Amino acid sequence: MTKFIIFGIQRTGTTFLMSLLNSHPDVFCTHELFIQHMFPEFDEEQHPQAISYNLYCKRNSKPDIFIPDNHPLDGIRKSSVLPDDFISNFCKIQGYKAIGFKLMLNQLSDNIIQSLKKHQFKFIIIKRMNYLDTYISEKASGHNKIMHQTTDTSSELELKQFRLEPFSVCQRLLTLEMSTKKLQEIANKFKFENISIEYENLVAQPQINIQKICDFLNVKFKDNLKSKYIKLLPKNKEETILNLDEIRYILNNQKTIFDYYKLIE
Repeated sequence: MTKFIIFGIQRTGTTFLMSLLNSHPDVFCTHELFIQHMFPEFDEEQHPQAISYNLYCKRNSKPDIFIPDNHPLDGIRKSSVLPDDFISNFCKIQGYKAIGFKLMLNQLSDNIIQSLKKHQFKFIIIKRMNYLDTYISEKASGHNKIMHQTTDTSSELELKQFRLEPFSVCQRLLTLEMSTKKLQEIANKFKFENISIEYENLVAQPQINIQKICDFLNVKFKDNLKSKYIKLLPKNKEETILNLDEIRYILNNQKTIFDYYKLIE
């Protein structure tokens, strides 16, 4: 059985890819198990092993050092359960040819890397190369207080309009560029078997990219995989971003993002 993670950064299509893969009958893929805060246990009813690290720690910590959630010393409780115990438990899921979960760059630690190596996890690296779209998605999610939009909610959601601050845009684009490069660097440094997928290509040519991923996971290609998640932003972003033309003009009139950053610094 192949074990894998979808490795990326927030708002770059990781949930979309997770949902696509989870529609494959031979693949089980779940959400961010190492997310820092508690969240609904999406797949626990289907698989008891598919719970967050936080909940696993809560259930398996020693009674004499148990500390309530959100306590200043909450980290002591977590330290009693190593990530390898948790990942080993996740690997007990049966009935599939491939199992995996989402892992964000900011959730990675040395202990997690060691455990992933031990259990021979593969990395599916997903990158969203349009950094401005990633930033806009982040801001829209925050302004509208919604993480994802599904086919069930798209007709009900009316997005709030907002403006982007040019200096903040530039700072964030720099960070996104560096973080995106770091995804591949980490996979190569620790010699994880990996495949890199660009979100834009996945949306534009889903069958070609799904074929690559299925081959990588050693599962049979299916041409009917679907995701219930859709883009949060409308195709016409000007409907939501009040000064999008201004932002594009500023960025397009600089040779690089770095030039603009130096200019306004």
